[in-house]
Amino acid sequence: MTTDEVSVLLEALETFYRKYAVHPTEHHYVVLVLWTAHSYVYEEFDTSPRLFFDSAVPACGKTRNLELLDETARSPLMAFSASPAALIRTIDKGGRTILMDEIDTLYNKNGGAGSEDVTAVVNAGYKNGARVPRCVGQGMDIDVVELDAYAPMALAGLHSNVPEAVRSRSIHFRMKKRKPSEVVSPFYRRDVSEEAQPLREGLAEWLEPLREEVRAARPRMPKGVEDRAAEVWEPLLVIADLADGQWPKRAREACKHFVFAKSGYARPIGIDLLADIQLVFKGAERMASADLVAALVTIPDAPWKDIRGSFLNQATLANFLRPFDVRPKDLKFPGNKVVKGYRVGGEGGLAEAWERNLAAGTDDVDDDQNESIPALIPPEAATAATGATALVTAPEVVAPPVAGSGGATYPATNPKPLTSKVAGVAGVAPPQGMGGENVATAANAKTPLHAVSDPTCREWFERHIRGLIENGHTTVDSDAVYTAGQDAGWNLQNLRKVASKSTLVGTAEKRADGTALWNIGEEATDTWISAPQWLLDFLRAHGGWVRASEVHAAAQADPNGPERTSLKSAARAAYVQKRGNSIATEWCLDPSHEQESA
Repeated sequence: MTTDEVSVLLEALETFYRKYAVHPTEHHYVVLVLWTAHSYVYEEFDTSPRLFFDSAVPACGKTRNLELLDETARSPLMAFSASPAALIRTIDKGGRTILMDEIDTLYNKNGGAGSEDVTAVVNAGYKNGARVPRCVGQGMDIDVVELDAYAPMALAGLHSNVPEAVRSRSIHFRMKKRKPSEVVSPFYRRDVSEEAQPLREGLAEWLEPLREEVRAARPRMPKGVEDRAAEVWEPLLVIADLADGQWPKRAREACKHFVFAKSGYARPIGIDLLADIQLVFKGAERMASADLVAALVTIPDAPWKDIRGSFLNQATLANFLRPFDVRPKDLKFPGNKVVKGYRVGGEGGLAEAWERNLAAGTDDVDDDQNESIPALIPPEAATAATGATALVTAPEVVAPPVAGSGGATYPATNPKPLTSKVAGVAGVAPPQGMGGENVATAANAKTPLHAVSDPTCREWFERHIRGLIENGHTTVDSDAVYTAGQDAGWNLQNLRKVASKSTLVGTAEKRADGTALWNIGEEATDTWISAPQWLLDFLRAHGGWVRASEVHAAAQADPNGPERTSLKSAARAAYVQKRGNSIATEWCLDPSHEQESA
């Protein structure tokens, strides 16, 4: 797909959501579009964020949003009252998007048998590689199998006591009743399904060929988005960067909106207590417990006048603060009076608890930061192999479109001039690699062999590779070339797009960490076999049903065989038929695929 075609597809998907649902901000529609798209390649990410719809009252559009996702996400399953066993085994088969309504009933008091197991799947299945051990068999013939628990999941329910562990893994939509002025189109399932079909087909056509790019992508996060929040938003930012155009900017604006927005849920009472204590101290270094309690209960609208039916007292205050490692100490006041109280500094003081738990808000976020542009290489970090330093500056204008993988074309996005200092070095005699081949390593592939001013990304890439070829290299690590390109000021995403269509490089090996070894030459070819192609060739040669365990063993024995995780992803393709489950799973080539190929 071309960039324009992708833009049209995502705009059509956004229009589809706007037609049948109302949300308070533009950011909500951006998240819906990107979350839906991520479900088509979720296996390539480390995490799959939960999408969580809740509301204070019924009839606010929660179920309608799940119904829209049911029409657009990849292989959706509306899991109404699913048992833990059924849910886990459905996820283990792979490729499903789980949609769970009325999730509030799960977390109500006495949530029902198996609620803990479902909660465990919701939490643990957020990370790729999460496994759930289960016993299978009958009588004495029992075996323990590990079932895959990783899948995209959208949850909906009334505002309830949903655990923090679930909410921290989610992008939270607080739904409200529509105003009379907010009108949506009538929702007839039979019509909506037909309307959504080209959207589903378009998302699959766009993203399926880009799995390698998705796996290798490392998006830049907005300032202040770290740890769990970065895990949650990584898949959506990767999809936005692949879409290009306006989507990278819109995605990062949505990210900042949701990460730094005030939550509709009440904070834990201990956090509220720390905040009010900070307010009471007003720069003081210490305070007696009795004085602190007296000040807290006078704060208007604070809950400290009624803690479990009584006023806050010194013992209750100490119990609330103990989990934060804050403890009362003996304090000496004028007149040699010694009383229990709290200090700001020192062991058991309040300073560390305040710093760790009262996080800064959006005031610390730089709204003018352009997250899509990589940080400039500082002068002291520039290569200093010689005293002669060439200044390489990226062009101020956008480079011509660059061909991407799968036949799609993407514009080379470099909207601001980037400047870095790259040392010009004399040619180095190429090292001899294994088998007499000359392998370019990071040390000698890092620095461009041609000092040029204002090249396009494609021109820089081709000159760099040709310089390596002229020095006798026949292979090069992709990471070494990308590092040199970034040192010269080029965006990693643009470098990958240029490399994917260049006739000067071919893939010799792909590694689990996302890097590759390239063959280089004027007409370089791929000598590496992808996991889908390897599996297709194997099943054709076998000619019938074969156990998955045998396929994995054959792949492990083949020097060019794919890794287990890649092979499992390849087996989810439409041309592979499956039967059985767990250790008895068998695969076979779909006969209709061979007829279509013929």
